[in-house]
Amino acid sequence: MTEDEAVMLHDVRDTIMNFRKKSRSVMLIGALTLVAALSGCSSEDASPTDAEISASAPADSAFVAPREVPVGMGSGKSDGEFPRTVSHFKGDTTIESQPEKVVVISTGQADALLSLGVVPAGSTRGDGADLVPP
Repeated sequence: MTEDEAVMLHDVRDTIMNFRKKSRSVMLIGALTLVAALSGCSSEDASPTDAEISASAPADSAFVAPREVPVGMGSGKSDGEFPRTVSHFKGDTTIESQPEKVVVISTGQADALLSLGVVPAGSTRGDGADLVPP
């Protein structure tokens, strides 16, 4: 090995060692930055309760569910009273007796019924429908 080759080999080794040191430094700085950023997202405060969220929501907020049936809509009868005529935006529907089976046409309706303890007799098929027990 000539002296020039030895110097070149030494320079290559130094370059590789410097690159490794810089890479470790960059990775360490990146990891510390990530830890700092994520720790800034945490909070010691307790999360607000549902009641606090509802109380703080403005009455005309688009995110609040309707609290009343619109004027002129609904039946005006107590739960379980039949026959009843229900007024809705498409007209009037008379329900002669209490429904024995309920069918839903969207997963949102299925969620609402299931949360009320009513198991729909049928529904449309949606994404993940195979996860719902028969």
